[in-house]
Amino acid sequence: MRRRDHWVIVLALVYPIGLVACSSGSVSSSATTAPAMTAPARAATATAVPVTAATALNGAFNNVGISDDADPTAGNLDGGGYSYSAQALAAVGLTPGKSITHDGLTFTWPDVPAGQPDNVLASGQTIAVSGSGTLGFLGSSDYYSSNGTGTITYTDGTTQPFTLSLADWWANAAAAGGDILASVPYMNTSTGQMNQQVSAYYAAVPLQAGKTMQYVTLPDVSQQAVQGSPAMHIFAVAVSSPSTGDAFTQIADMIWQIVDSGNTVCEILQCKFVPPNVSELISRVGQVQTIGSLVNAVRESVIVGNDLSALTAAIKGHVPGTPFSSAVKGLANRAWNDTRALQQTLEGLVPGLSLLWPVPPAR
Repeated sequence: MRRRDHWVIVLALVYPIGLVACSSGSVSSSATTAPAMTAPARAATATAVPVTAATALNGAFNNVGISDDADPTAGNLDGGGYSYSAQALAAVGLTPGKSITHDGLTFTWPDVPAGQPDNVLASGQTIAVSGSGTLGFLGSSDYYSSNGTGTITYTDGTTQPFTLSLADWWANAAAAGGDILASVPYMNTSTGQMNQQVSAYYAAVPLQAGKTMQYVTLPDVSQQAVQGSPAMHIFAVAVSSPSTGDAFTQIADMIWQIVDSGNTVCEILQCKFVPPNVSELISRVGQVQTIGSLVNAVRESVIVGNDLSALTAAIKGHVPGTPFSSAVKGLANRAWNDTRALQQTLEGLVPGLSLLWPVPPAR
């Protein structure tokens, strides 16, 4: 034997959307020097929408499964001080807040720093997840595979039991019906790194046709990670066709990510912020009524999110006062053009939106 030592989350998320457009300006040589105009504060509004699957699960995180290589003692996935390495996961594309498309479902990897609670120990929690099609899970088990029965609750009040099985993270082979999301060559322990390959897995549950899911109640496997006892860890959940409100919120969150990253992007590409009309923009985007009309916008927002994540990772080592590398400029250019694609998609859904969110020229 190897040794290794609701509650329903109801959050009132709004459509807080800001904007950034770019035009010619002067360039700075430091990524830490912001232009005079900064991203607007997120203003509150009375328009509320359902939480996304990612934010709902985030509120229930109760285990630290990922640690930084520089501070491995912060992790404790299995009750014995072992955890995934944040650096190893990043090398295979799993970074905080990253949008991950797997088997047709778009997940958000836990958007928290290494060493903070980043997964849910499945113990019967009820999580707000709205949508239809297929319900997907990203996770793993420790101390052997684990399985249990959960419940899906639909908006019409009916329920659907399901069985969820996740393999042991050391197994590197998925449970029946699932597959491997990613594998990494080493893990962290309380005393440093161990050259033991570990994996994270994907599992899916088909939802009843013609119905919209409202909640999922997780299997009751273990309330805490205890050395030697199986536990099931859920890092992300998603549905193949999110509800309209869920899709709106995903797009709104992505636009805020663009705004939050805008200073850096515009500094690299010689541009500046344009003040937004937040309340009017919220009103216009809210005119989109059907989930079908949001499919392209959701796809574009995922692309933008991936490009902004890549840019953020690339500039971490930038030295203030030195020129940006051609690689960084290339990533910023790609993020710029993909941001335009998102803006143009939204303009196609809500004509006249570009008057509120000007689409900059291609670069």
